[in-house]
Amino acid sequence: MNLNEFDAVIWLTGDATDSTLTTADREALAAFLDQDGDLLISGQNIAEDIAGEAFLADYLGVTFDSSSAAQQQVVGVSGDPVTAGMMLTFPGAGGAGNQTSTDKISAAGPGVLAMQYAAGNQPGAAVRVENGYKSLFLGFGLEGVSGVIGTTRPEFLTAAMDWFEVSTGIEELPAESMPQTYSLMTLAPNPFNPEVHIRLSLPHSGNAEITIYNLSGQLIESLNLGRLQKGTHQLNYQFGNELSSGVYLFRLKGESFQEVIKGVLLK
Repeated sequence: MNLNEFDAVIWLTGDATDSTLTTADREALAAFLDQDGDLLISGQNIAEDIAGEAFLADYLGVTFDSSSAAQQQVVGVSGDPVTAGMMLTFPGAGGAGNQTSTDKISAAGPGVLAMQYAAGNQPGAAVRVENGYKSLFLGFGLEGVSGVIGTTRPEFLTAAMDWFEVSTGIEELPAESMPQTYSLMTLAPNPFNPEVHIRLSLPHSGNAEITIYNLSGQLIESLNLGRLQKGTHQLNYQFGNELSSGVYLFRLKGESFQEVIKGVLLK
C-alpha cells in the first residue's frame, strides 16, 4: 500500500472494533508519516486494539487509558489550533449512531491533547502531533458525529484540512472579504450560583444567539440576542432552582461562526 502520492490521508475504521489497524496498515501509515504526510485517523477501539504498539505512542502520540460506551459529546481544548471552540455531538439523526466503544486516551511523546469528552472528569478524546508531519488521532468515529448540536462533520474536516494546509481546490476569498471571528470571551464568576455574567466581544455588527446545554445534550435555554452592534456586550443569566450542580456548555452561534465554552454551576 503506497500512500506517498497523497499530501494528506483521512483513515476511518468505521464499525470495526478489533483488527482496526493491521501490521500492514501501521507500516504503510508509518512510511507515509516518515515522508511528512499528514494524517487524520478516526475510529472506535483503535487505541485499545494497538495499545503497547510503538506506532500508537511514537507516531500518533497516544496512550490508551480505557474504553467507554457512555460518551455523547466531545469538546475542543481551549487554544488548540484545530479544535478550539468546537463541540461534537453523537446523538441525533445526522450521525451513524454507532458510538458504543470510544477510546479514552492521553497524549504521549510528541502528542498534544486536542479534544476531551464532555462528561465525567473530561478524559482525552483526541490527540494531535506536529513533528515534521501532522497527525490528528480521534478516539471515536467521526461518522458518529450528528451535527444536530455544535460542530458538523464538514466543519470539522475543513478545520483539519486548514491545519494540514491542504488545498481543497476551492478558490479562497480575499482575506478582507472573510468574516471576522466572534468570540464568547468570559463567564463571571465561574463557578457560579445561580447567576452568571456572560461577556461577548463582537468585531462587527450581526445577529447572535446563545444556547445553553447540559452534558447530556439537553437544551437548557436559548437566548436570541437579535442584532448586536460591534463591541463588547454583557448579559446576565440566572439558572433555575430545578437545575443541579455540574458542567454546562454555553454556545455562541451566528450565521458563519460558533464558539463553545464551559461553565460550572456550583450550589
